[in-house]
Amino acid sequence: MRLVTITALCCLLAIPSTNTFAQRPAADGERFQRFDRNGDGKITADELDMPVLFKAADKNRDGFVTPDEFVGYLQQRQGDRRGKMSRQRAPVSAAAAEGLRIKRNIRYRETSGVEPNLRSLDVYAPKNAKNLPVMIYIHGVGWQRGDKAAVGLKPAYFCSRDWVFVSLNYRFVPAVDLLTQLQDSADAIGWVHKHIADHGGDPQQLHLMRHSAGAHHVAILATNERFLKAAGKELSILKSVVELDTQALDVPGMMTGSENATYVQAFGKEESPWRQVSPLHHVAEGKGIPPFFLVVADNREQKLQQAAAFQKSLQTADVRCEFVEAPEHNHGSLNRAIGEPNDKVTRAMEFKALGSDDAPGWLMGLVRDRFGREIEPDAAVAVVAALGPAMGPLVAEAEKLVAVARDGEPITLDVVRAAGTHLPSADRGGWIKAVGAGDLRRAVVELRLLLSQGERGVGLTIALATQLLRVGVFL
Repeated sequence: MRLVTITALCCLLAIPSTNTFAQRPAADGERFQRFDRNGDGKITADELDMPVLFKAADKNRDGFVTPDEFVGYLQQRQGDRRGKMSRQRAPVSAAAAEGLRIKRNIRYRETSGVEPNLRSLDVYAPKNAKNLPVMIYIHGVGWQRGDKAAVGLKPAYFCSRDWVFVSLNYRFVPAVDLLTQLQDSADAIGWVHKHIADHGGDPQQLHLMRHSAGAHHVAILATNERFLKAAGKELSILKSVVELDTQALDVPGMMTGSENATYVQAFGKEESPWRQVSPLHHVAEGKGIPPFFLVVADNREQKLQQAAAFQKSLQTADVRCEFVEAPEHNHGSLNRAIGEPNDKVTRAMEFKALGSDDAPGWLMGLVRDRFGREIEPDAAVAVVAALGPAMGPLVAEAEKLVAVARDGEPITLDVVRAAGTHLPSADRGGWIKAVGAGDLRRAVVELRLLLSQGERGVGLTIALATQLLRVGVFL
């Protein structure tokens, strides 16, 4: 029944624009009736049998989809798809690229007889970048096609947060087999580790990201060490993996009984090679596997089951793994939305995968991007010290602070106090202990709290504060 439903819906996406169902030709009425099985002029959730789509189409939330809602949803879906696909396929625009240093088509390996673009990468970096963390992005599209230029908002997003962004190409199946394709990606990562310092990146801070088929790439490259070893590198060079919506975490489980042409072309019909390219089957303690951030869109049961099993396997192997469900997204929109200011997955990724050790900086970015306001570093540090580095409470606190602060003015420590945030007590003992232990970040928190509470101390306090500022410890 679901196959019939999906087929019918795909046909419906070709419906031309109009304002009301009554104005549509008779053929469109027949399409509506494919779902309206009891002929009562409205579609129920059971008749549509696609919960996410039903929720999106049922605009007035009365439990039924009327003809007008039906047509309106299809028109909106068509427009969104055209606009988003054009943005996704396009290179970074001139406006988005302003302030970026972009180097395209860098060859990461010379191979006789291979089209140069297929073994090349692009590097996006902020101007004057130096020793910045690096996000390496591997495109997907079914292991058979795609291009490194299809990066959407990601380069501008990461570079605006002082990251270097790298997007790479690789050869496609069936021209090469999957093992060769994976080795291409590993070779590119090896090149980045060796050369990224020349582009402002820190080779000790390499992170991987991808969606769909590319997410399979990053998952297997971060668990099966053979590929990076062949490139002369170890798993330990990877600091985290952001894996967006792949079904290929347990390849034998996925392929058993599958007739999916894309999967068969990539993985073959023989069972013997499947485990080599199955991330789940290479998880083991002590290998240096980096932390994972898994995201699954649209409530697809098989993907949810695979992600949950993969998370459990990683955690059993003492590897940190965060798993986020994103039912508000479908497979494509999840990837396109990365970098959008109000995207929940982007925010969760920032906090849980890319910088939870810098919660004050994350809070400052949240206030700026979501609310268009500024929170002073002292205030951000104090809020984190009060609430801890927990995403939910910090988001709620940011909303409260924005409501309390005057329009156009930054959020200061006075605003934090006025909002009723309970600031933790601090004394010189805690600050001195943090400095003595070499914990400079905690020393900064303690010192700022001392100063915020009117504790001025003597020359030593001012001298050490000046020194910390001079070496760039303050945010």
